[in-house]
Amino acid sequence: MGQQDSFEVKMEKARAFVGATDVSTKTAFPPAYEFLWKRNIKIRPPLFQVWWKNALFLGLGWSIPFTAIMALWQRNPTFYYMMSFVAVLFGGVMALILEVVKKKINVPAWEEL
Repeated sequence: MGQQDSFEVKMEKARAFVGATDVSTKTAFPPAYEFLWKRNIKIRPPLFQVWWKNALFLGLGWSIPFTAIMALWQRNPTFYYMMSFVAVLFGGVMALILEVVKKKINVPAWEEL
């Protein structure tokens, strides 16, 4: 069994596990992740990812496009420091929410799937 097969099998098991819970599929398998998976980028679903990777992915995924858009008319250097802080805060809070959901439904480790 190759690495791709292994990832696909684990994704099927993850979908089956989440399907048996009351967690929304949009929470367990967000559209941004679906976009990456369709392009053959192997990244674990957020409920099966560690906290710091969720914080990093969510913080950067939100702040980079938002900062780029805001930079079109915002030239104050303090703005970039503020956006860095907001990215860390947003990523951390979203990752914390995912951790609470993981504990609530007792998500198994990715390696156990």
